[in-house]
Amino acid sequence: MFEAELRALPTIYRNDQGVYLSRLARAYAVSGGPEQAAAAADRAMSIAIDTESARTMSELSAAGKALQRWNAVPEVATFTSRLTLMTTTASSRPSAI
Repeated sequence: MFEAELRALPTIYRNDQGVYLSRLARAYAVSGGPEQAAAAADRAMSIAIDTESARTMSELSAAGKALQRWNAVPEVATFTSRLTLMTTTASSRPSAI
């Protein structure tokens, strides 16, 4: 039901959708659903890349930590690699003054 509501959000709420998907990913991870968690996290990451949302990235980091114990699951490993690459790339950018 929650996922259906997320899909129904107007595009103006894209940043919020990324945050909510990240939180959904963390919820799936702590409840033992690593594949669903990785799928939600991947969707959130796409939004974070498009919107450059620091809030979504923060929530994705929390989801990544919750997924650590599931790293042997291929979908989780793929997400974790993407998250590491994204955070490494973001931290190497010069900051705005």
